[in-house]
Amino acid sequence: MEPGLPWVEKYRPERIEEVAQQEEVVSALKHSLQTGELPNLMFYGPPGTGKTTVALALMKQFFGKDWRSRVKELNASDERGISAVREKVKTFAQLAIGGESLFESKARFRVIILDEADSMTHDAQAALRRIMEEFVHVTRFIIICNYVSKIIEPLHSRCSKFRFQLVGAEFQKTRLLHICEKEKVAVSPGALEQLIFLSKGDMRCAVTMLQTAVQVYDKVDEDSLVEVFCAVPESKTRELLARCRSSQTTEQVLEAVRDFLLEGFSGLQVMEQLQELLAEDVSLQDAVKAKCAVLFSQAEERLCQGCDEELQLFELFSNLRPLIQAR
Repeated sequence: MEPGLPWVEKYRPERIEEVAQQEEVVSALKHSLQTGELPNLMFYGPPGTGKTTVALALMKQFFGKDWRSRVKELNASDERGISAVREKVKTFAQLAIGGESLFESKARFRVIILDEADSMTHDAQAALRRIMEEFVHVTRFIIICNYVSKIIEPLHSRCSKFRFQLVGAEFQKTRLLHICEKEKVAVSPGALEQLIFLSKGDMRCAVTMLQTAVQVYDKVDEDSLVEVFCAVPESKTRELLARCRSSQTTEQVLEAVRDFLLEGFSGLQVMEQLQELLAEDVSLQDAVKAKCAVLFSQAEERLCQGCDEELQLFELFSNLRPLIQAR
């Protein structure tokens, strides 16, 4: 094991049997290991649920210690255009023909792993379809994505699809405790629960943030984890909502928004927390909550597109104010 290796890599499972909470996927892939046959695969699901881990573990078990010579791993979000598909993917697929070690193992093919394939352009995906057909006798593809709806239908029909589920809180806690024990990390009571809550089922995120907290802070507690995640403290979210609700003028709304942003928080960070607070508010009718949800969706879309934070939050809270003020 290399010194200084990120914990995500250090504790990445080496065999598919070690991947938890994806029983259907593991069961199906075990059969491929036994037969030596592998179809084109498509792994999809939320980030941090083990898609890349399963793909790499499968390759290590298929090809053994020389697996890197038989596998090409590409991050499609970096190389998303048609030229990358034609140059890198097609070139590697062609290398499989006449490879000296190709017939030494039971699996007589090479594998191309395309991670984050939902970032590929439509033209690149169309070109990939043709390459998959042309080199089907010597090359297999593992397509990994978060949003399966962004993959064109012809690729769907050429792959066996597997859905990855979010990692459960109990397993996350067990795994994080194992890492803390191995790394001799002391965590305060409630810290792991906070870490699991903030990571929202993303195991990779949880492990990365735990390592960051250990490196930055003397003590790993709930407050340090909130800082590491750059999350907005619940008290600040409640304060912002309360100031909006009690405002009598739009000037007061603007002042509350500016004070919030001046503390270094971002508009996108606070959106989900605000929605949860309003959804749990028993004083609001369902029709009002529905109108609030529409406002949140519009503001979040504009913020994701890069619109001005102050302007978007000001508009959001100006429209929210009459809906949530007590009648």
